[in-house]
Amino acid sequence: MSLQSEFENAYEGSADVMALRKIIFQPKPALRTEEIVNNAQPVDFSTAEIHVQYLDKAHERLLTFRGSL
Repeated sequence: MSLQSEFENAYEGSADVMALRKIIFQPKPALRTEEIVNNAQPVDFSTAEIHVQYLDKAHERLLTFRGSL
């Protein structure tokens, strides 16, 4: 099998890249202040810390795409 024939049926990932780009950069629906205030619930410190760590890691991963999409 030649190298050329190995890549003839190679998976084209551009559709996945475009879908990821849409998911990451599509604006989220806006929430009204009233909805946020009426549905907000307090959380304990350890839960808040876990959420912040998760968001920090997600942000770091997102930054790895900078200039690539």
